[in-house]
Amino acid sequence: MKKVLLSTLVSCLALTTLRADLIWYEGFNYPDGQIINTSGGLWARHSGSGGDANVYNHKLENAMTIRADDVNRQFCTVGGCSYTNALQAVYASFTVNCTNLPTATAYFAHFINGTSSLQGRLFSLPGSLPGTWRLGISAAAGTVNQTYPVDLAPNTDYQVVVGWNPTASQVDQLYSLSASLWVNPINSSDVGLPTGDVVSTPAIAQGYAFRQASSSGNWFAVITNLAVATTFDEAATNVWATNAVAPGIVYQPKGGTNFVGLPWTFTAVANGQGLANLTYTWLKNGAPFSNPAGNSSVLAFATTDVGDSGNYQLAVTTPYGLSATSTVAALWVTNPPVPPTITQQPTNTTVYFGQTATLFCGANGPGTLSYTWYHNNNTVSSEGNPNVTGDGTPSLVIANVQNNNGTTGTYRCNVANNNGTTPSSNAVVSATSVPVVTIDYLRGLVDPTFYLPTNTTALWSVTGVVTVYTNLTASPNLSIMIQDATAGIGVFMSGAAANLPQAGDSVTVVGSLGNFNSILQINVSATDPSNLLTVNSHNNPLPTPYVLPLSFTNGIAYGGVSNVIRKYVSARITLPNVYFADPSVNFASGQLTETITNTSGDSFRVFFNAAVTPVVAGQPIPRGAVSVTGPMSYFLSASAPDRSAGFEIAPTRYEDIAATPPLPVTISGITATAIPYTGGSGAQFVLLQSSNLNQPLDSWTRVATNSATPGSFSISTGGTQTFFRVKSE
Repeated sequence: MKKVLLSTLVSCLALTTLRADLIWYEGFNYPDGQIINTSGGLWARHSGSGGDANVYNHKLENAMTIRADDVNRQFCTVGGCSYTNALQAVYASFTVNCTNLPTATAYFAHFINGTSSLQGRLFSLPGSLPGTWRLGISAAAGTVNQTYPVDLAPNTDYQVVVGWNPTASQVDQLYSLSASLWVNPINSSDVGLPTGDVVSTPAIAQGYAFRQASSSGNWFAVITNLAVATTFDEAATNVWATNAVAPGIVYQPKGGTNFVGLPWTFTAVANGQGLANLTYTWLKNGAPFSNPAGNSSVLAFATTDVGDSGNYQLAVTTPYGLSATSTVAALWVTNPPVPPTITQQPTNTTVYFGQTATLFCGANGPGTLSYTWYHNNNTVSSEGNPNVTGDGTPSLVIANVQNNNGTTGTYRCNVANNNGTTPSSNAVVSATSVPVVTIDYLRGLVDPTFYLPTNTTALWSVTGVVTVYTNLTASPNLSIMIQDATAGIGVFMSGAAANLPQAGDSVTVVGSLGNFNSILQINVSATDPSNLLTVNSHNNPLPTPYVLPLSFTNGIAYGGVSNVIRKYVSARITLPNVYFADPSVNFASGQLTETITNTSGDSFRVFFNAAVTPVVAGQPIPRGAVSVTGPMSYFLSASAPDRSAGFEIAPTRYEDIAATPPLPVTISGITATAIPYTGGSGAQFVLLQSSNLNQPLDSWTRVATNSATPGSFSISTGGTQTFFRVKSE
């Protein structure tokens, strides 16, 4: 029986004498380049299209993040290969050297049936120790079934043997319908790592393949000296040389200084023949030292004492009895009277009234640390302020900071252990008022492309008059529009209670900027003390609406889209001399979008949201020229490129739709009982009556309606002074 040579100590040598049970040996002795192009047709692609399974310096590169080619070499390329015609056990052995550690788990090698069924999948995955990796295997599953119980080092050669048994009987150490894994085996008597995912419908192995997939993160490895055979011996011993050698310590244990009572861990990584059966013996000052973890390359102390000081080494022995000893790792455990050290001082913190301030005191030192916070030289615990929490921990949280509730002032933290107390520096917590600005100022805090807020956390305070007659969202939330002398803006308050502000109320709002369908708004939280919505007074006159034509949005006279958005969105506007295009008699119920037009053919949207339509549903749709008044609304996604496409007007009561002054009507030959008329351009003539000549036109009483044909209205005054008007609509 041939003996396996540890790869880190000598070169990997392929045997030149091949036996009948060796299917083939692959030394990757091809020119540098894509293996499917350089191997003379022995290797083929079965998945991927990158053409990037490369051979370099007689090594097959396996790179998960930058390559996608999956390649295989069939067991047979000509007839007469009996081992491809029936279910039988097969073995593959090769050398793998990982240069970039995997950051995730993925399989990279397997037996293959044609180009579909994959068996004996070999996985790479992160190791349990820093800077290491591991191997895993499954019979056919796409996830790891068994993980090899030894951490592997990068830049180190390991011999891998994978066996696949698709038969119903056990073959040597291969259980039926399963796979096994060996790493650095000595011979076939080494105990392999068998899989537990039994394959119910096995396939004949017809080739061996290597996979490259991005799911394994940064993994990069090279494959050399690949042999496939129908026996373990030929697969394994055709890859490495045959003499026994001593193991190697790849990662040496490291020493240092530690405090009494703190944990300490020595770790090492070894490589050698019979990797799974290496014997690990820890030495202290040259004598064997009992490891609570048993046969392990990790020696951990839950706590240390002065007596644990000493020189530690790890002796590693192969099943052949050959051994290697690590370098000395000196541990010094000391217990001087070291008080805590402050590593991060709490800092002065200023927040807006009602906001939360957090102070942090970072410290280290031997033993258990305790934290005691002080406020104005009194312990926080003695003050019992419910707004202050976190005493006894490194972080102190001060909620609802105000000048009158015992939250502002000077704080410090005393950190103590058994060796003394170290006070932190003082940190002053103070509160300040939210900046008071105009709405136009807020409308300038947007990006120049989509006109959306650039800062959604800062708090601002504005005062304006409510311009809507109903809550624009469902209770208990609140959505309104307010306007000051400079501009208009939306206000959204989550969890608003009763006593909602009404149209004409002057309100002061404190909150942060946000947007809803690209409408700039101030967001207010009813549960956040730093946020505020206060009604200052009632029955204030609503701001005079801007009178605009339907075509204003892109008009040069209005400064372009950015100026229109800044000045008019959420502000009250009036669109005069417009007509509703809806042929229905009455407004419908539910959320409603109407189109208005004018004699020039321009059009514009009128939007009644679900909260408004109960007010207008069932009301007659005006015929003829009207004026529509309400806040300018906006409905665009946050990334819509055309920012002039979402304008609409949002009246919040039926009275916001008013008849315009009557078009000119020629009246001639008035008699005591008739008012004749001609002219007009509407669909009908309407007689209006009022006892007050100065009463707004939309409040005059409609007395009679005639067709569009010129004619006259009969009137009866009854001896009381009465005023009449004729309107075409």
